[in-house]
Amino acid sequence: MTITDIAIERIKTNIRCIHALGYEFQRGDKTINAWLDGKNIVLTTPTAVEIIKKETGLTDSEILEDSKVTA
Repeated sequence: MTITDIAIERIKTNIRCIHALGYEFQRGDKTINAWLDGKNIVLTTPTAVEIIKKETGLTDSEILEDSKVTA
């Protein structure tokens, strides 16, 4: 699973969501933004998804998508 571009854009414009993720994972805003830019797998954990849902109003299917694997 990976985080969707829609979720990334919604999170980046929602300072409450960035702060909530930072608080939960004990990281600063700069780190959370780096995670968003790199689509860090931490953002797909159940804890992160619950925070994102609460703060943005997005659904699971709007937050997560299947990873595309190339061989």
